[in-house]
Amino acid sequence: MEVLAIGDNCIDVYLDQGAGYPGGGPVNTAAYLSRVGVKVAYAGAVGEDPSGRLLLSSLVEEGVDTSWVQVLPGLTNLAFVRHVNHDRTFVGARAGVRSQFRWQQIPMSVCTSARVVHTTVYGGVNDLLPHLSKRKVLVTYDFSREFSPEHYDLLPFVGVAFASAAHLTELETLEVAEDLLDHGASTAVLTRGEHGSLAVTRGVTAKCDALNVHVVDTLGSGDAFIAGYIHGLLRDEPIQSCLERGRDMAAESLQSFGAYGHGMDLEALGLASDVLPWK
Repeated sequence: MEVLAIGDNCIDVYLDQGAGYPGGGPVNTAAYLSRVGVKVAYAGAVGEDPSGRLLLSSLVEEGVDTSWVQVLPGLTNLAFVRHVNHDRTFVGARAGVRSQFRWQQIPMSVCTSARVVHTTVYGGVNDLLPHLSKRKVLVTYDFSREFSPEHYDLLPFVGVAFASAAHLTELETLEVAEDLLDHGASTAVLTRGEHGSLAVTRGVTAKCDALNVHVVDTLGSGDAFIAGYIHGLLRDEPIQSCLERGRDMAAESLQSFGAYGHGMDLEALGLASDVLPWK
């Protein structure tokens, strides 16, 4: 196993389509890594419901190892999504069993067998990071738009810190990158939507423009970008090449619905009544 993606998952409920798509940052990144031939596993908790079965079956179809997924009594998490001009907006959620995931049930030897362990600010596994750092496992961590001073204590354990900066100017983006480095991250990678991306490590700053593609759906494009960047890391490529791999994979994601496809009608998922409050 080259990469262990661990933490959050959900079904993204597209209210305008009446369909549900498997998602969650580590899940999406795992699927895209597998598509380029990386040996990747996903670990997290799903419910014993049709949504959990969809999430698991989609990962199996994508070639992701699901041996360490915990299937628990209860419901899989849902995120309710609307689209405006092809851009996704999260309008609500239904809690499920994913918060019951216990990484301690996974042998540490499994975690440390990976070259890279990837998680997110929503993953619920922050207490795992010191154990990985102690054992010299590279941790990649997506802060999304949530990075704040309360996360400073995590950064010494993070090799590559990702964050979304589409709402920031380039100068503000560089300031966030420096903040990430100053508090312990080895590399900071910031995605800026249509303005591209940048990566900063000590002594090196790299930038990459976005590709001009027909945008169908933005959901999951950041996770696809992370998969491309990690793919470059695994090949020991310089950060410029890693950014370009991320750009290309994000562009692929933008051109289809769902983070990585595998949509299913809400009736088939037994979720038709769950969306009524959001219509």
